[in-house]
Amino acid sequence: MHLEPGEQVIGVWDQHSSIARAVAPLVASMGYTAKVLTNLRNGGADDVDDDVGCLLGCVNPSHAGWDQVAEILEVGEHHCLPVILVTEPIRVETAVLAMRRGAFGVVETPVESDWLKELIREAMAERASFERLAAMRQALQTRRSLLSRREQEVLELLVAGLRTKEIAYRLGITTKTVETHRSRVFAKMQARSCVELLRLELMSRGILKDEVPRMV
Repeated sequence: MHLEPGEQVIGVWDQHSSIARAVAPLVASMGYTAKVLTNLRNGGADDVDDDVGCLLGCVNPSHAGWDQVAEILEVGEHHCLPVILVTEPIRVETAVLAMRRGAFGVVETPVESDWLKELIREAMAERASFERLAAMRQALQTRRSLLSRREQEVLELLVAGLRTKEIAYRLGITTKTVETHRSRVFAKMQARSCVELLRLELMSRGILKDEVPRMV
């Protein structure tokens, strides 16, 4: 879902009110809407809407323990959202563990505004990239669904690197029939070459990432 500037939302998970109050104006100054989230239990399905682009977890793990950090990271993973932890000073080991468990970044108080802003921009860009990639995969899977069973078989063998004669032998059909199926595969997948067909197929499987302009 594409949102115009001013419509993009940063979810602020308020488990440390003083930090949340400090970061909300900063988020607003960047042109984003700060949405305070309080109900993230059980995956937070009731609180994290589709318009949320990333999560700022205002936490204090030294006081509440690791469970608080783990919970916000779990919510981020569940909703495919980058998570930036904003916390009181913590041990380096805790910050490293958070990053290894999926945190996009860790910012300690007192918050350095420029650093947090940069992290937010990068997180939102990553989210936008993820959404574009998801849309591309969906479009490619839709194209693939248009293929007949035989065309799918030909596609699999083309991607595996087999030549027309080899595909004909493998499937027990003539080379002319293979060429007909091959032509239909290229048309339905909107590919102009075997190399492009391979790239599109890998993208549809989530194996390869690519930029939007190269898809069309």
